[in-house]
Amino acid sequence: MIRVNSEAILIPDLQDGVAYMAFLIGLLPRRVKFSLVESKVMMLAEALRRAQNFRHAMEICARDDFGQQDN
Repeated sequence: MIRVNSEAILIPDLQDGVAYMAFLIGLLPRRVKFSLVESKVMMLAEALRRAQNFRHAMEICARDDFGQQDN
């Protein structure tokens, strides 16, 4: 996500739709890509924000102690 944003600002007059499509093409986790397309996100900034939120949620859910209560 950082790389896409960094590269996008280097290209003068880059259309947001083109940047967004390049971002989608480069996404590997299919669930993230599906989520973005399903929610009809069309702006790169919104896609980056949602992808970051998705990654954060995945990190939280991957923790061993997620959802477990202290006994």
